[in-house]
Amino acid sequence: SDLQHIDYKLVPHLVDRMIEVQCQGGEIKLAAGTHYVANILKAMGFDEELYPTVEDAVISFAPMSEEEWQ
Repeated sequence: SDLQHIDYKLVPHLVDRMIEVQCQGGEIKLAAGTHYVANILKAMGFDEELYPTVEDAVISFAPMSEEEWQ
């Protein structure tokens, strides 16, 4: 949650790892980044959802709605 910067050259590698994890049945969620980091990711074509908080990312793993979760 304290990530302040990401080198744009690393974004394709991050995407590759996310795809690798998804192919094995898992998921990686990114949350609580700064707008600066989000802009770098978007500029490099990162099209996965970025969650505003870690809690929102955790809830997104649940197969039920947020209302049912609470």
